[in-house]
Amino acid sequence: MSSTILDVLADCIAQSKPKRILVGFSGGADSSVLLHALVQLKLSQPIIALHIHHGLSANANDWQALCQAQCKALGVTFIAERATVDTDSGSLEQAARLARYDVFQKYVLAGDALLLGHHQDDQIETFMMRLMRGSGMTGLTAMESERAMGHGKLLRPLLAVNREQIDAYAAHYQ
Repeated sequence: MSSTILDVLADCIAQSKPKRILVGFSGGADSSVLLHALVQLKLSQPIIALHIHHGLSANANDWQALCQAQCKALGVTFIAERATVDTDSGSLEQAARLARYDVFQKYVLAGDALLLGHHQDDQIETFMMRLMRGSGMTGLTAMESERAMGHGKLLRPLLAVNREQIDAYAAHYQ
């Protein structure tokens, strides 16, 4: 169970050889498992958790404090930044995503890898949402496991891992 996640991450890091590893860290199960598993690998690269405070929820300050506490317990550098969400640019979800990526690009330097916790079930959900919206063939493509991000790369190493495996890892490590 956890060996699958650890193996997938170890392979991803070995192939991409980043100078630094940045993790988009919301504090949810997906990004928490991703961050925890990376720490378990005892990598030579520094790991930095990037938390984006959208200010959209009354709980946003509490989430940030929880993320900061998790990073302290794991010995991971924690960066939190408030993002400005432009709600005039479409749906709130899309506007929040654009704001996140703007912040991510600011921190991704040459040779860095930004890892996100998207997994297999997210991939299926994204496809179904795009299908229901009537997207064409280009719009129905899957999330990329790797693409350029700023001066580095954006990686989604958990796309081959399903929600059940993430939940099992989270339960195992509490």
